[in-house]
Amino acid sequence: MELGRRPVGPAPFFDDVDRNYVVAQLEGQMDAPVDLMVAAGPSSPLLLPGASPDPGADEGRQAEQLALELGSLEPRLQVTLTSPGAAGAPVFTVSGRASPGVVRFVGVPRVNLFRNLLEAIRRASTGDHGLPAGWSQALERLPRPVHTRVFATPTCPGCPPVVATAIGMGLATDRLRVEVVDGLAGSDLVREYGVSGVPTVVLDGQLSLENPSPDESLLEFVLHAADRSRPAPTVASVPFRACGRLPD
Repeated sequence: MELGRRPVGPAPFFDDVDRNYVVAQLEGQMDAPVDLMVAAGPSSPLLLPGASPDPGADEGRQAEQLALELGSLEPRLQVTLTSPGAAGAPVFTVSGRASPGVVRFVGVPRVNLFRNLLEAIRRASTGDHGLPAGWSQALERLPRPVHTRVFATPTCPGCPPVVATAIGMGLATDRLRVEVVDGLAGSDLVREYGVSGVPTVVLDGQLSLENPSPDESLLEFVLHAADRSRPAPTVASVPFRACGRLPD
């Protein structure tokens, strides 16, 4: 039996328009170097004749290609490829010398989530986390670390502001572990936490905020998660719009 080989050399992840957009977003916008570590998982170039390609392996290859092309477009972005990924999806980890914290993206960032990835890279480089006055100091005083997962999808119009706020909070301190989860790619985590729509923020796997606003309440909920003796803030429940619901 002969082994079929996949085409040598993956197709580019970016077209010319994408490349110009990346350069416009990063060129001249970065200060300190930023590390981008991608746990893409195994991606063998061999495929048995007649066998169906593994979607997970394809996602892994796309994650690697995206990271390498980003690194080629911005010299201050240092890319490291590792394996395997987590939650059945690739994981992108952003960290910078100008920022004490890190932010992780679960799933290959696309559309709005890709814009959020570039935003995380810029903020990690400059140390300007885009937070209101006093937030960074409040986060540094957390009595214990808080694990924060933000579930979003690439085309959800209500997700980018929530994701951007969480990114700034995660980079501002090592007391807050922030993961941005693509609700369509991180299906294991979606099922584990019973997420039905986006944006949803899950704190320490216990406190779930559906369709939160990226204002003072998000910080207050993080402070409450770190210290349950602190009263939880009261916010109005806002139903998910149809575009924010995840498929069953």
